Amino acid sequence: LRIISFCYWREHLVIVTELLHISLFAAYRKFATSRERLRFFNARTMATLSSHMLDALAFLHEIGITHADVKPENICLVLTEPCAFKLIDLGSAVARHDLLNSYMQSRWYRAPEIMLGVPWGDKVDIWSLGCTLVEPLLGRPIFRHGSTEGVLAAQMAVLGPLPEYMRLHSPGLANMFITAGGHAYEVDPPQMTTGVYVCQPLPLRSLDHLLIEEMTPELFAASELNGFVNLVSQMLVLDPAHRTNAAQSLQHPWLAQTALQSSPLAVLSPSSAEPR
Repeated sequence: LRIISFCYWREHLVIVTELLHISLFAAYRKFATSRERLRFFNARTMATLSSHMLDALAFLHEIGITHADVKPENICLVLTEPCAFKLIDLGSAVARHDLLNSYMQSRWYRAPEIMLGVPWGDKVDIWSLGCTLVEPLLGRPIFRHGSTEGVLAAQMAVLGPLPEYMRLHSPGLANMFITAGGHAYEVDPPQMTTGVYVCQPLPLRSLDHLLIEEMTPELFAASELNGFVNLVSQMLVLDPAHRTNAAQSLQHPWLAQTALQSSPLAVLSPSSAEPR
């Protein structure tokens, strides 16, 4: 997002930015049940979105800033370009040497290391971006749940158990979410007696199976789908030590092979520019 100007007015900081179009969230909700969605969220558009977001994150991470709130609501289409996306809302951003806390990122896009309270870095943005990229194609958040422990259980159900070192170095939080055997549980789930612990079997489905089974097949050719799934699979890794970073993901073969030419704005009406 480009800042044009700023000023102070009655002790308030006013920031003037470029005018953008609707958010990615609004775009996919608009076409969730329409055939226009097939024109909008095709492989070329998703490759462009991936490249633009990775480019933005690579820049932020290079200068020591973590965005810490990557999600569909914080990505906007560019009004004046046929297929371009901008990352907005740096209100939660932290510098590398800032005091880090355990309450960062919106819950559905929150990296496991943050939920466990273990040391974290800029790869939390890569986790959130992985969640964000699959959401328009699934039509819903991939790890949606009403509680932190539920989100963590959903992550483990798809991606497998947490690395042991993350549980051991968690300041007591792992004991709230993880059984001694490494399974996830939810404390006091809704509509059940207080004190009940519900164990979540894992893994329920692999990430590959989840995406291939639930994504609209017309969106991608088989070769394109495999490349996209591979890119996202490298982002959604529970262990941040083995998770890709923005600079590495920019070199992914799928991005290089997919033509970054599409016109998503062509299927948007002027009235769709209203905010969420």
